[in-house]
Amino acid sequence: MPSVAFLRAINVGGRQVAMAPLRALFESLGFSEVSTYIASGNVRFGGRGRGAALEARIEAALEEEFGFVVETFVRSEAELQAVLDSVPFSEAEVAEAHALMVAFLKGPVSPEVAQAVAALSTPVQRFRVIGRELYWLRVTRESEPKVERAVDKLLKPMTGRNVRTIAALAT
Repeated sequence: MPSVAFLRAINVGGRQVAMAPLRALFESLGFSEVSTYIASGNVRFGGRGRGAALEARIEAALEEEFGFVVETFVRSEAELQAVLDSVPFSEAEVAEAHALMVAFLKGPVSPEVAQAVAALSTPVQRFRVIGRELYWLRVTRESEPKVERAVDKLLKPMTGRNVRTIAALAT
């Protein structure tokens, strides 16, 4: 079953990674049907491996090849579909919002942390943690950096994508 690696913070600042060498790196790891989607660190691939061991293997190869740590979050095609099916906001809320983002986490968080994150919701942005994902509904274009830093402190490491990107990668 195909999987997608979501790479945190590439092509930001001095952390530049061209897509052709990135695809070649994944192929050198023995993965098949490697493709990238936009230049923000989304790599679709086929092959064996799952979970933390697979993420660690990819992270080690990325650091060796590109010279910096790239936190990696891998989800299978089925897991991505489950992410899309589990959106905790109504269709009307999503339709009226500026954006729906999903941040991938390394693992599930405690119920207390999930509640603390949800409690940081404001009229401008709402947060819900389900499993290994943070759902972030941005009601307006403007965000609240202080709130975002508090969420980041509770959940990092994580990497976020727009739900439209996830939908494109899930199929």
